Amino acid sequence: MSVPASLARGSWLAPASASPDFPPRAPCGAPTLVLPEPHPVPLPFHVHALVALVEQGRPLDAFERFYADDVVMQENLAPPTVGKGANRERERAFVARIRDVHESRARLVLVDGDHAVIRWLLDFTDADGVRLRFDQLALQTWRDEGGESRVVHERFVYDPATLTARAAA
Repeated sequence: MSVPASLARGSWLAPASASPDFPPRAPCGAPTLVLPEPHPVPLPFHVHALVALVEQGRPLDAFERFYADDVVMQENLAPPTVGKGANRERERAFVARIRDVHESRARLVLVDGDHAVIRWLLDFTDADGVRLRFDQLALQTWRDEGGESRVVHERFVYDPATLTARAAA
């Protein structure tokens, strides 16, 4: 069986401007694999890294690392909050109202293209001593920013009936 000249020469990896003696050879004479561009980190890696930070009790670190400067965030059908600065203050205010975290876990993570869905289960006691259990979906749109993916839109969707309060133990 003969191999097409284009494959024998390695042009399937070669840049368009490659010379006929492509691929280059290592000092030992073996062909050297040349990739045209560095491969970006796949989006699932970024999404799972965000989840890991939140589950470790570091939601503000996750926000700083993974959210774009022009991020738009929205709770259910409430008006969206635009920009990283405004959303940072909203996130800080939320975290400041939490006295104890009992559970902060992603029960499901789905990634498709530049979209992610995370089902969060949150169980915490607020500053007033009220224990709350929260089951919500975070619908995210991500954008690549020079090899680093960032959330550009996030909408939290939940049934307010799942936000149950009970007296703290």
